[in-house]
Amino acid sequence: MDLSCSHWSRNCSFGGYPHSIVARRSVCIDQATCDRILPGMTVAEVQEIIGGPDGWYGIRRYHSKRPVKKGYTPTWVAKSGEIVLDLDQQRRVKSAKFYEVSDAE
Repeated sequence: MDLSCSHWSRNCSFGGYPHSIVARRSVCIDQATCDRILPGMTVAEVQEIIGGPDGWYGIRRYHSKRPVKKGYTPTWVAKSGEIVLDLDQQRRVKSAKFYEVSDAE
């Protein structure tokens, strides 16, 4: 079973009215996906590569060896690991790093 891609759903709305349409996408969080993220990319471009906005996918808690950094850091987390972006002043990618996670629930 591939743990690097998790499925998530998002409710859609058109013209401000909610609809029962649900979009289903796969979010891939692994070293290979992280390797596709290049310096100079926007967060929106990274979201397209990973398959969704930053956040936690399918877990409630975990442990990581990622160094703690002050402020907002776009981070995608799943049982397969986490991808963390370092952004420059223009909010473009300086670097992307993949970290393995443990004790993910």
